[in-house]
Amino acid sequence: MTIPNVSNDHGTEYPVLFQMSRAEKVGRFFLNNGLLMALLVEIVIFALLIPLDIFFSQLNIINILRMSAGVGILGIFYAVAIIAGVIDLGYLGAMSLAGLILGTLFQIAKWPLGLACLASLVVLILVQGVNILLITRIRVTSIIATIATSILAVGLSYLIMFQVTKEGYLRIQRLELQDLADLNILGVPAIIPLAAITFIFVYIVMNETKLGAHLYAIGGNAQAAQLNGISRNRLTALVLMGVAIGAWITTIYVLGRTLYAQVLMGSFGASTGAAQGTAFVRPDPLIACLFAGIALFGGVGRVERLLLAILFLAVMVSGMGILNVSASLRVTVDGLAFVFAVLLESVRQRIESR
Repeated sequence: MTIPNVSNDHGTEYPVLFQMSRAEKVGRFFLNNGLLMALLVEIVIFALLIPLDIFFSQLNIINILRMSAGVGILGIFYAVAIIAGVIDLGYLGAMSLAGLILGTLFQIAKWPLGLACLASLVVLILVQGVNILLITRIRVTSIIATIATSILAVGLSYLIMFQVTKEGYLRIQRLELQDLADLNILGVPAIIPLAAITFIFVYIVMNETKLGAHLYAIGGNAQAAQLNGISRNRLTALVLMGVAIGAWITTIYVLGRTLYAQVLMGSFGASTGAAQGTAFVRPDPLIACLFAGIALFGGVGRVERLLLAILFLAVMVSGMGILNVSASLRVTVDGLAFVFAVLLESVRQRIESR
């Protein structure tokens, strides 16, 4: 009797030693295609609640693509880190510190925009340098290390913020930063092709190069990978620096769009906009990764699925904004999305382990 083969997420075939039940087949189908179906259902729901000339307007579509691109550049590097077995829960704190450094030097000290942006990059690199030291030398787990540095970064952010302003935020009034964030290339916001190029580059690295195979290997079984000559410490440093670069680009873009530097609090990508009494809520890379099927334990996931996950979350944020949903409800929905993503990841693990 011939034993049929199936393929895993990486395209590797292996023999089926058991017959899947109908429920398991349905479960696998929804896990593989459910995100696209959910996106389509979401679009239909918002199309019913919002006038079509508003929801499908060029302005709204561009805003969704802008939002997706802004978080997507951070998200794609974040996804690579998780695949390599590194979970960075401190990026919001690091972005807060980098953003306030950028805003202070640019707005208060009147530094040239380029130098202020470079200083914010140095801050992010230093924060990740501490994380790398804690993880690779002191052997602290990535979750604990990044939370610790995030708390430190948030404390420094508050210290800087209340030295330069008493309002709880720093308003950016020089327009060069806004002009950079709103830069267009052939009529298209520059952040969108930049995100597309980043996705294509990372996709090629993860699927067509030895480096990508090593990242999957170290995330799937670090000990076995090290026995085969793969350096876990180097790859950990590499992916964390990738997150720093993604966070840097996103920080500049968010500051340029909002013109407010403040402490990015809120558990899952929501920061209170004290200046306007509202909340600036954006898709969170961790939630997007979980929706995309990138396993928290590492070694599993396809970076290209992240596109659908980020689009799903961006449409949700845009739709709630058009419907003028209250800030508290937006944050609640954000939290519910995280809970659902965790449950989805749990179900995915159960099915894949069968």
